[in-house]
Amino acid sequence: MQEKGPAWLVIFFLLVTFILLNTVSVEQATEDVEATLRTTRGMPVIGGITIEKDAPAELPKMQEGEIALQAITLQKNNDMEALFIIDIPYSWLIHHRIGEDTIALHHKADNESWVSVTIDEQSIYADMYTITTATPRNGMYLVSGIGNSDPSKANNLPSTKVQLGIILLVIIIILIIAYSNISFKKRKDKSKKPKKSKEEKLEGYIRKAIVEGKKDEEIKEQLKLAGWDEENIDQALRRARFF
Repeated sequence: MQEKGPAWLVIFFLLVTFILLNTVSVEQATEDVEATLRTTRGMPVIGGITIEKDAPAELPKMQEGEIALQAITLQKNNDMEALFIIDIPYSWLIHHRIGEDTIALHHKADNESWVSVTIDEQSIYADMYTITTATPRNGMYLVSGIGNSDPSKANNLPSTKVQLGIILLVIIIILIIAYSNISFKKRKDKSKKPKKSKEEKLEGYIRKAIVEGKKDEEIKEQLKLAGWDEENIDQALRRARFF
């Protein structure tokens, strides 16, 4: 009968793989933007300012291939001179292969149409791409960029699901190999088990006959008929009775 261990092991891990691949959320290509309001001297503005991230009800007119990121709603004292700083996850640019020179900032005030806003400063820090505009007006702001405008940003790394699948496949292979080695070792150990010699078999037969109450002469007669010589029978009888 064949061992079912490896087969059940494979089925179990394939089931686990299927569940994980269908429940793990796919890694997001983009993260939330961050926005801050600062004075012209660079100090953060705290009182009376609210910056809320919002999804726009309508998008501005865009060029072919232009992709919108995330809208930000700004409310402040309109008389205040300030710098509006928006941090864009660089992963968004990489995922869509967006060139930095195609990034645009749009603004929409209440009851007005979308208009382009001048970006006064752009910089890269760590994993963020930062744009700054001076003296912002209240309303909604939207960052956009043209996809596939920078092929050098191609992300060739496999997706999270693919990476997880590869890891689980490797684990399955390792476990199958380990299980096979253990099974092989057990079979090998069994095959190495020493076989009983003729003398041990003879002695075992005699012990059993003695337990059944047979006399020595009767045992000897039966063994002679089976082809055993008398010397071996006598030695086995002594060992069986005294050891």
